[in-house]
Amino acid sequence: MIWRPDRAVAIVGATLGLGALAAVPEQIRGQGYGAIADVQSPAFFPILIALLMVAMSLLLMAARRREPSKPRDAGDETGPVEAPRRLAAAALCLIAYYGALELIGMVVASILVIAVLALTLGYRRYGILAAVALALPVGIFLAFEKGLFVLLPAGKLF
Repeated sequence: MIWRPDRAVAIVGATLGLGALAAVPEQIRGQGYGAIADVQSPAFFPILIALLMVAMSLLLMAARRREPSKPRDAGDETGPVEAPRRLAAAALCLIAYYGALELIGMVVASILVIAVLALTLGYRRYGILAAVALALPVGIFLAFEKGLFVLLPAGKLF
């Protein structure tokens, strides 16, 4: 079987989504999978996002399965050795993000993970990266905390 980074990303995405889905009853006390029916439940958005992550990963896997495999170009920068390393680094970054949420909070952890993931995956437009890494978590925080009144992890340090 030919190594296809998209297939690996889909497998990792589905695995992380299923892991997040399995963690809901443990992480959100008193809430189970039935909370998906109640939009005001604290478990609604985590369950919804985990389900969407699994669904999108499966769609990516199905879409890539239909395409014929193409031979790699000699100048492909994510060759058979580099792609698995980047994918492993991205997976480790997401695991560290999960652990950092409680300690440093959602906004700071998200700023860091967006920047580190983008750099790990080869993005080099630093100005745009800095703007997105700062604006996206702050915008999400304001939308959820101030607009929707949904509490996000605050963190012990920040």
